[in-house]
Amino acid sequence: MAMMRTRTKSRGMCLCLLGIALALLVQPSTDFARGVPGLKDSILAKRHPLHAGVARRAGAAQEDNSGQAWGTRASGEVVAEADRVLEDNGTVKETKAVLRKAQKIYPGKWTLSGKKDELQQKLREFVEEAKATKKGLEEDSHRAQVTSWHPGRGGVASRASPQQDSGAEDWLAKSREEVEGFKKAQVSSWAEAVLIDGGLEADDELIQQTVTTLQQQGVTGKSLLKLTLEELMAAPCNIPGGPAKLLAEKIRLLQEPEASIKAALMSGLKYRDPSRLLRTIGADWDYVGIEDLQKQLRKPLTELCQNKGLGEDKMLHPLFLVVAAPGQGKSRFLQEFHRLAEDTGLIGSSSYGQRFLQFLITLENGQKVDAAHDILPQTILASRMLWQLLAKADFTRFGWAGLPPNFTFGQLRAAVATEGILVDDVIQALEKGEGLSGAKWSLSLALDGLHNLPGSEDTSSKSTLFYQTMQAVCQQVNQDMGPLVVGVISATTRVGVESSLADSPQQRAFIHLPRVEIVQRLGKDVFNFSGNKILELVQSDMGGHGRALEQLEAIGIQDPRSAENVVQEVRVRLYTAYPNAIPDDFLPVLKAALAGKWLKVNEAVGGQNPEKLQLVQLEYSPSGKRRRLLLPYIWIHLAIVDEPQLQDWALLDYRDINDKPDPNGFDWETFLVRFRALKSLVWNDGESVSLSDLHAGALINPTAFGGRCVKNRPLQIVTAKGWTATNAQHFGLKKGQGGTIGPDGQTALRGEELQNGNYSYIVRNARSAPAADFAALLEDASGKPFSECGQAKQGQANVDNQVIQDERAKSCDADDVLILFCTKEKHIQQQDLPPMTGIVQPAQWLEYFGPYVGRAWAMQQDNRTP
Repeated sequence: MAMMRTRTKSRGMCLCLLGIALALLVQPSTDFARGVPGLKDSILAKRHPLHAGVARRAGAAQEDNSGQAWGTRASGEVVAEADRVLEDNGTVKETKAVLRKAQKIYPGKWTLSGKKDELQQKLREFVEEAKATKKGLEEDSHRAQVTSWHPGRGGVASRASPQQDSGAEDWLAKSREEVEGFKKAQVSSWAEAVLIDGGLEADDELIQQTVTTLQQQGVTGKSLLKLTLEELMAAPCNIPGGPAKLLAEKIRLLQEPEASIKAALMSGLKYRDPSRLLRTIGADWDYVGIEDLQKQLRKPLTELCQNKGLGEDKMLHPLFLVVAAPGQGKSRFLQEFHRLAEDTGLIGSSSYGQRFLQFLITLENGQKVDAAHDILPQTILASRMLWQLLAKADFTRFGWAGLPPNFTFGQLRAAVATEGILVDDVIQALEKGEGLSGAKWSLSLALDGLHNLPGSEDTSSKSTLFYQTMQAVCQQVNQDMGPLVVGVISATTRVGVESSLADSPQQRAFIHLPRVEIVQRLGKDVFNFSGNKILELVQSDMGGHGRALEQLEAIGIQDPRSAENVVQEVRVRLYTAYPNAIPDDFLPVLKAALAGKWLKVNEAVGGQNPEKLQLVQLEYSPSGKRRRLLLPYIWIHLAIVDEPQLQDWALLDYRDINDKPDPNGFDWETFLVRFRALKSLVWNDGESVSLSDLHAGALINPTAFGGRCVKNRPLQIVTAKGWTATNAQHFGLKKGQGGTIGPDGQTALRGEELQNGNYSYIVRNARSAPAADFAALLEDASGKPFSECGQAKQGQANVDNQVIQDERAKSCDADDVLILFCTKEKHIQQQDLPPMTGIVQPAQWLEYFGPYVGRAWAMQQDNRTP
């Protein structure tokens, strides 16, 4: 490169170039280019930073033969013609003629449609733009490439001009390595660019003085980078303070390593506890089911600890999974998971117990999936792990790794995606910051809301982000080197999770979430209903659904005068929280739940995907191949409250239970009879149903009982006028003292004949009858009649083997079925039961009565005080 010219010569060249620029405004580009061949090369040969802009313009004029180059665009002739037309208020034809020329200069800018005043307005816009272009050229000839690009603090690039001149040196964009290789002339050009960029462009003399000094001192790039502010201002340089400070600051920025997350991670990071996933009213309730959950964790945790470092066989490293519908405790479990695992003592007593750190990351709330940046599993995980470590720190307040002060998660995520930060990068930074050994510590990695990733319902593809992110977590769990990683993932779709792992030998441990049956905060009951049975029932009817119970607390009524008002308010809040909770065709769902029907994992119910049903819980078989629905009663209440034709399914709604109790203590029997009649609606008329399905949840003697089938009939409830025989042979005949059976048939209170072989009645016997409390004559699959008898045992009533035998003797024939219903635990085991006999004790109530279990508790005699 030639030596820098003197400032006087530089000014002369600028004036020359300005003249050329002005000529471009009035000379058609092609003619000008042809008249000045080689102009671009000639100007660039001067190697001066201020020459570049005009040189590029000249080159463009030479190279553009379309008639749309810079000279034509700024044509003074067209501008002058436009001014004349506007001044003379020319005709529409004249105005359009000039606009056509303007269109050639600025293609597509203005149309020729519109009235005269509209066309003239377009012409005014052309004149203003052309004149602005002329002014821009004059400024560009002065500043040129010098200010086209410069890095801001921390290496964050900014653009000072939208049009960068591609044919000139970009001095301010030079890296430290490039500057270090500068010769003296390049140092001069670089210094001049720095001073002009720093705002000294008006002081030519000061700039020339500084550049001359650097030339005289023989400063090269290597020596330049060693100069400090003091050395620049002191002898022999004696550069004034203004330019010296600009040069020193630029040198300092070049000396700093480029700001990046990767570079920042090299210095290490300190650990910070995660924020809570939940901010709801029930987020601080005492956690329930701890003992059972830890029991579920122990075996997989033991395997993880024992198999770490013994290879990456997926069968040796369990992945914890929790799948449930919204509001059923997934996030709360993940929030508690680390403590639950730690309290087992298994990790602390292992060789990885030096530290057990927690990562709790989410794909929901403020960290929802972003299609632009959440595109790779590793960066999805790494960005959220980093946010946990940085969000509460001063890093966000002051900026970090090139990110601005008070940076957001979105900004961090974008930077992580750009740099391709990996989970291992974060772990290694944590190891360095905390002084940990990779062979002695462990961490829990909990990912909440996997179903939010694309592909959660695409069960056939292994290329979805849903699948790949789950595999990325598995990779961390299975990894032979580094800390012990305990991975846990939550999702709403078990089908998607199972399908994603279908071809993988990855061991998985599905967690069964606890029902929220006891609601306390710091050991004190959240709901203080003071013996109000209806409100206690409302609480029970939430079915242990955490979000539903939160709505109950949110009402804030602890001692209401009207329980019905509370029920109404809960209903409104649940409708608001779950507007799609009740499908249009809800009966198939209800019937499937009451039947206790085990469904295949991909089987729909009434056209509904069970995983999409809000407020509905799914219970999976031990193999995970089948599942059944668990409904809270509040779900039924929401469905039927505005549907009078469905009131049979209410089975003692709140108003019924609030009625005065039966003075004879028959409320419990009333409930049992109505429940049995309700179950007869679950199956179709004439459908063959096994007795074990009909009485799912009861303890039964499987001999004969389990495989026997009945032709289902919808049952009508009738009440006998007097004592009635309930065994199949004498069903419906009058029964006397001592068990004598008379020849006459019994009638019901409404006149129905009971001894007529009718398979459509369920008969409530008269009080204290020497037979079953209620019974139905049924028909088995072969057409043979048999009796199904029910006996209610309340309170402290004795129930043992002898009592059961006695009950069978007075109620049944040998092939008849007897079910005993007890309100207190009798500790009867399956092996204690005679053939064709079953029992439902409180331990079996939830599974047997399902969503109606609250009504069972409410209708037993001990709870039916006036």
